Amino acid sequence: ALSLYFSLGRAHLTPDTTSYNLLLSSCARCSQREQVEWLVQRMYQQQLSPDEVTFNCLSSLLTERRDREDFLRRLKAAGLRPDVRTYNPMISACAESQGWEEAVTIFDEMMANEVAPDIKSHNRLLDVCATTASWTVVLSLFEELKRAGHTNTATVNTCIGACASASNWLGAIRLLDRMEKDGPSPDVISYNTALHACRHEGVELAVNMLSRMQACGIDPDVVTFNTVMSSNAEHWEWVLALLANMDQRGLANGRSYRVALCALIKENQLLVALNLLQQMHAKSLPLDTGSYNYLILALLRVGASEWAVHLVQRAIADKVFVKVRPQFLDLHGMSGPVARFCLLLTLRDEALRASSKPLKVITGIGKHSDGAPKVKPEVLSVCQELRLPARLSQDEGSVQVSSKHLTSTLAGQVQRLLSEQELRRHYASLPLIDWDEAV
Repeated sequence: ALSLYFSLGRAHLTPDTTSYNLLLSSCARCSQREQVEWLVQRMYQQQLSPDEVTFNCLSSLLTERRDREDFLRRLKAAGLRPDVRTYNPMISACAESQGWEEAVTIFDEMMANEVAPDIKSHNRLLDVCATTASWTVVLSLFEELKRAGHTNTATVNTCIGACASASNWLGAIRLLDRMEKDGPSPDVISYNTALHACRHEGVELAVNMLSRMQACGIDPDVVTFNTVMSSNAEHWEWVLALLANMDQRGLANGRSYRVALCALIKENQLLVALNLLQQMHAKSLPLDTGSYNYLILALLRVGASEWAVHLVQRAIADKVFVKVRPQFLDLHGMSGPVARFCLLLTLRDEALRASSKPLKVITGIGKHSDGAPKVKPEVLSVCQELRLPARLSQDEGSVQVSSKHLTSTLAGQVQRLLSEQELRRHYASLPLIDWDEAV
């Protein structure tokens, strides 16, 4: 959009207020505050007066109360009156700043200025409360809106989502019950959100939810089936049967296969999992960073080091992990436990090679780490465990191991730590990350 703007000048064309409004809207959606301020200054320099659309574009960027007060003063000074399109983005902006109390304040100001809220106003207010407040606040506000007749399906879905986030699965089910009985009519999002809330409460509840959906004439989608699968992960045969059913319907996606993979590895069905991995590869369904870390850790917990190495190599081939080079190991993308395993492998290989150069281990800095050094505790823990002197560089986010310590004796020590028994001892006590983060 900005390229087109600059091309207007080169073509000796003068942008008007509508041109600027389109640009402002585009920049505001991308949260480009500096660009928005620059464009507004350009408008004034070209003696173009902002209109209501201009100010409404700006309102979504107002994250501070003083900015909002200044904005409203400028709006009134321009002879304009705030409307519902002005206040709604201001309410949404509170999710990133002050929180639900400030959103309620803006909503009250809106009413005091005799601006009638629409259904979007109410739903945005609920969204902010669901993000920044407790589920009790959300439900209290929902009851007020329901009494006033300002609710729709999206409103109730937001409340179900708030209950799901708070692990209040009973609250989510009760809201869905009310929708089925009194309206508004639930949609696929209503059922999927309720399913997510009760995903840890057993397969019977999940299957019952699936039946309720179909009884209401709502077709389950891929999210529905994935959630039902994850709720019954301990019965891997059932999970595979459901995955096959999804394939027949053309619904299975990468997440579906990752759910099934996690179920198989948790139940130690490694050969079946390998076959499923081959199917994923044939279908060009990649694993993401979280899934690779989850699956490798699950394998290490049962001492399956060869499988873990295979998955590390797959992650490197998929460019999820950084390729290992002689005298160099980059741990970007790896979780702490996986980084420990890869460090042990590299230390062993470098020691067996009797390298004449030091080993440099990149532990987390640069474009993949938001510019902040994040030395993984596992790296230092391994060095201490092996009594291995290592030079730590906080500024560079790296650890360096001198070549004189990369000996056959070290290789023997590391090989012991990589034995099935030692892997089980170290990793079995580590909790698997949250299921939803993995898949």
